[in-house]
Formats: sequence, C-alpha cells, structure tokens
Amino acid sequence: CIPTIFVSYTGEALDYKTPLLKALAAVDKAAVDVCQFFDKNVTKVNSNLGWEQEYFLVDEALYMARPDLMLTQRTLMGHSSSKDQQLEDHYFSSIPERVIAYMEEFEREAYLLGIPVKTRHNEVAP
Repeated sequence: CIPTIFVSYTGEALDYKTPLLKALAAVDKAAVDVCQFFDKNVTKVNSNLGWEQEYFLVDEALYMARPDLMLTQRTLMGHSSSKDQQLEDHYFSSIPERVIAYMEEFEREAYLLGIPVKTRHNEVAP
C-alpha cells in the first residue's frame, strides 16, 4: 500500500482520508484547549474514531417473506419501535452461537482489509 492523497486543481481533497485527518487535527486542537483549562501541561489529545456501519442478520425464511428486502436490499416497511424495547434483552442479551460464528468470520475478513471491528452487540430492529 502506497500512502497517497488526491487533490483537485482547486485544492479540494478527492480522497476520504484527508478530510478525516483535518477533522482529527481540529478535534485535537479544540480538546487540548479545553483540557488546558484544567491542566496547563496537556499538549496532545489522541482521538479515536472511525466509520460506524451496522448490519442486521435476517434468517433466510424471514428474508424470503419480505419483498422489500428481496427487491431493494433495504427495509422499506416495518414497525415502529415498541415502547418496551429497552436495553437488557434488546441490546445486551447474549448473542446466539451461530451469529457469533458469523461475526468472528466477518471480523477476520474485515481485519484482512484493515478494518478493525471492536464492538459486538445484539441489537434488534423493529
């Protein structure tokens, strides 16, 4: 991999990395300014961020019953979130073994592409 950036003749960034680096530098400067109100010795703040991409796994039989998913690969119709969709069983419940197996394989493949996957959760969608 050869590090590169792409710039137009007007000076605009044509890649995704340059705007991210500029944003990180701005966050670093602003965070240092705030931290120095409390400790004048702070000279650097490291911020970590990245793209967030969620995915939902749908059983094939349920997928086949959803024309919107089959035709557009997106949810076009659904239900509103239930009022009792709270954290414990909809977000932090244990992840089924077959889903963990998929996640582990996905994480390995993503890592090979340079994409670290650091969070797992069992979120449900309406």
